[in-house]
Amino acid sequence: MKKIAIDIGYGHTKVKYNNKEFKFPTAISLVKTQMVSNQSKFYFFEGKKYLVGEDALRNAVITRDYSFIYKYAPIIILEALSRCELSPKDDIQIMTGLSLYDLEKAPEFETSKFATRKDEFKNRISSIVANDEKYEFNIKLYAQGQGSWNYFCKNNGYLDSGYEVLIDIGYRTNDIIIFKDGKPEKSESNADDKGINIINVELKQVLNKKYDITLTEQEVNEILKTKKISIYGAEKDLNIIIEEIVDGYTEVLIGSLKAEYGSILKSSKRVIISGGGAYILHEYKNRFPKNVVFEKKDFEYSNVRGYYNG
Repeated sequence: MKKIAIDIGYGHTKVKYNNKEFKFPTAISLVKTQMVSNQSKFYFFEGKKYLVGEDALRNAVITRDYSFIYKYAPIIILEALSRCELSPKDDIQIMTGLSLYDLEKAPEFETSKFATRKDEFKNRISSIVANDEKYEFNIKLYAQGQGSWNYFCKNNGYLDSGYEVLIDIGYRTNDIIIFKDGKPEKSESNADDKGINIINVELKQVLNKKYDITLTEQEVNEILKTKKISIYGAEKDLNIIIEEIVDGYTEVLIGSLKAEYGSILKSSKRVIISGGGAYILHEYKNRFPKNVVFEKKDFEYSNVRGYYNG
């Protein structure tokens, strides 16, 4: 059986297969014309044609809720498999995750068949038909952030006693998983929908007002990384604007975490910050208490590394 770990984020999808690691934008757009000969690779799925990844950035649909993940995860997964040169004939196990924000909630689409979104989502991606081919997978589904904790602990040691906290800063959600004596405390763990999309939305509004330009969320996400934008061929530096927005987000995040988990955070031996949002927060690490730790690098790949080797 061939194993592949896929972390479908609302900003980027991260993949690990054998020694290969890569990411691509979690962007989906509908092919609006019947003339597809000049288009990039598309997927014919559930009666429509879609572009995935970089080719879909310009006209990408909004990616900020569970319904997006449920609807499009199948073709995002197929894009990951294609980039790994895996085919329907292969026996494949997919290791992936779903946010705690969604995991135990009531299903949204198949309400009569499943008790939770966890079961609903797992069923959705277990069997996929696209481009007139059928794929069937063995699915191993984790709570978002579980992979990051496992990866961090393998590199830095497991704690046998006491509390530790894993905070996965994602695009849509922040997943807070609390561990006691090396085991997850499900009743204490939680998630919110205040991921770095908050930064993205504010930056999008600022750029629209300042430059009278309409951008997709995925395009703004790329701008957030480069801290530059091109207007009529002239490159504009956005460092100051982005720093102000991130500064405000960080202050609110730290405040909300202290309010919600103050006593646990104080008594925890370590608080691990992971996820794609860790790139942003790492620049402000001096603002966090001494028990807060970051991975050394490649924050966004910690989940797939943990899923793959878990």
